[in-house]
Amino acid sequence: MADRNRIVALIDMDCFYVQCEQRLEPDKWLKPCVVAQYNNWQGGGIIAVNYEARSFGIKRGMMGDKAKQLCPELHIFRVPDENGKAKLDKYRDASSEVFQAIADFIEEQEKTMGISNLVILERASVDEAFLDLTQMIDAKPLMLPELEDLTFFNTKLELNDQSLDDWFSRFEHGIDGRQDDIRLVMAALFVGQIRQKILERTEFKCSAGISHNKMLSKLACGLNKPNAQTILPMMA
Repeated sequence: MADRNRIVALIDMDCFYVQCEQRLEPDKWLKPCVVAQYNNWQGGGIIAVNYEARSFGIKRGMMGDKAKQLCPELHIFRVPDENGKAKLDKYRDASSEVFQAIADFIEEQEKTMGISNLVILERASVDEAFLDLTQMIDAKPLMLPELEDLTFFNTKLELNDQSLDDWFSRFEHGIDGRQDDIRLVMAALFVGQIRQKILERTEFKCSAGISHNKMLSKLACGLNKPNAQTILPMMA
């Protein structure tokens, strides 16, 4: 059973390797693209696929030549290699940019509040970060954010087919306004601001999940990709 008192978020970069390449070739934004490595056989093995390419049925693990048959206009980025080994430096460097943007935003917020070490930031992978926001949210006055602010960050709700608007109206009328749910909403605003900071600093879009533990936040994160964030309350 998850602890309702905890607030945990997962931030996951959308098709990260592809975005890293598209940033270097901006004319490829919004076009079907993949990243492949080990290129000498059947066009290379695909390790990353953007959503435009996925709409053609292209998947990770597919060979580049097969993907080209499904989508002739597909652009295949190639992972550089050295002595037969993939060189992933550009992706690791881009990952460092993302984590620095997150850390800087957290530091700014903590400085504003006059309290340090409120957020636990954990690198889950090159393109994923867990954030334990429990202390950060508990240090703030319990207050429902504006619905428009959450909508701006493309916030979704996973709760028995309820819309975010309907859920909010219950809070505003004092119905079912449990503190743990309001704290999730406050966390969603904070996470949305982090995602915006990442976009401004790096040009990379990402998705997020906000819930009460790592497992639930990871589940929530994958429900409405790409470029969205999902709140998963305990009662869902």
